[in-house]
Amino acid sequence: MPYIDINNVTLYYQVVGEGSPILFLHPPLLSSANFYYQRKELAKQYQVITMDFRGHGKSSSGKETFTYPLIMKDVMALLDHLQLTKVYIAGYSTGGTIALALLKNYPDRFYAGIQISPMVAPTSIYLKSLIWLASALSNQTTISILATAICTSNSDCKETYERLFQEAMKGDPKRIKEYYQYSLTFDYTTSLSVIQQPNLILFGEDDTDFQKDKRILQEKLPNRMIKTIKKVSHQLPTLAAKSLHSCIADFIQYRHNES
Repeated sequence: MPYIDINNVTLYYQVVGEGSPILFLHPPLLSSANFYYQRKELAKQYQVITMDFRGHGKSSSGKETFTYPLIMKDVMALLDHLQLTKVYIAGYSTGGTIALALLKNYPDRFYAGIQISPMVAPTSIYLKSLIWLASALSNQTTISILATAICTSNSDCKETYERLFQEAMKGDPKRIKEYYQYSLTFDYTTSLSVIQQPNLILFGEDDTDFQKDKRILQEKLPNRMIKTIKKVSHQLPTLAAKSLHSCIADFIQYRHNES
């Protein structure tokens, strides 16, 4: 299994396929297992890179508090280790927030962004309440309850659930809690206007909790293409993989044609 020792932590990662490199970033509790379908199908055309954030999945926890700037340092160290000077950066949910921050802070290292049901900021009291509840359940006693709920909502079949749940339970509840807590304080609304790279923004038609994020990105992100995937809510990597892959392939092909 591929591991790398960086920034006082041991991170698990996978690289599958050849072609334009795409790095996928996951939300709290879920690990890189969430991108199983992307590794299986997109890797037929592209180089798919996934990683478990510190304290998630197979990665070690480390001693430092989980913050987005710290995770960005881990991401950049992994890219340097892989000798990749430039990649597409794809983030799912709060992973999309981190991807947007990477585009702003390291503009020369990314061809473009692919944001999958991204959260720009906790945009409603209801969404904040859900994140707060998830944070409260992120402890040794109740983490299995949270994992059951999150993995069920992200599963299209029993095999997917078992894969997600098994990896989720390997995580450190403390780091998972810190990831949720940090997402409650992070608002990227005012920083979007400085991101110049192209971005593909994908939302599910039924993703009512993130409609405000969609409007914010529409208004404030300069170079963006927003697409809606029908008959699905938030969990696009697992519940709408085929449509997701088609949108990503079209976007990358469009970028290549422009170059």
